[in-house]
Amino acid sequence: MNSSITPEEFRDQIGAFEEELSWANGCWFMFQRLFSDPADVDRMNASARCFFLVFQKLLRHEIISSLCRLADKPTSMGGDANLTFKRLVTAYKDWATTGGEEKQHLSEKDLNKALSTIGSHMSALRDMRNERLSHLDQTKALDNAQWAIPLRHIAAVFETLNTYTTYMRLPLFDGVQLEYMDDTCREAPGEILSLLRDRPQAA
Repeated sequence: MNSSITPEEFRDQIGAFEEELSWANGCWFMFQRLFSDPADVDRMNASARCFFLVFQKLLRHEIISSLCRLADKPTSMGGDANLTFKRLVTAYKDWATTGGEEKQHLSEKDLNKALSTIGSHMSALRDMRNERLSHLDQTKALDNAQWAIPLRHIAAVFETLNTYTTYMRLPLFDGVQLEYMDDTCREAPGEILSLLRDRPQAA
């Protein structure tokens, strides 16, 4: 590890990064659980259409924004450090070459592959963030079909972030694996859907 960061500081970085990653995973899980089945969507529309439409849009915005933050550049234009996956990868490589070789679970080739995979899928998400969240691109605003959430890219980014962040944490946390999902986030969508399914249908 380089002289500007200690192993303890690196663990703190991974811990803070995992908090954001867990939040993003929770939003993604709820989005998929609630809005994947057309029958459930019909029940939501019949029960409280406006509320669930707003909730769906907020989840969509938060998922895209969270992934863009996690996969952002390690340094902002003003020179401030960003806590991103790329920054963790750099710190992990430094740690592996200055004493962590026996404990490391990932090679430099593995890490570069992860960065490449994330980069290939983040382009569509960054475009969406820049053109519909940070700004209102006129072309996109006039054609809602271009605002379809890129499910395939989101799933690929989550899979890569979850897998490689886990591998990076293992040697630093004595092999303890963290599940990036809060129990409340896991249970809440099912509880909502159960209430809607049990709700008497209008005559």
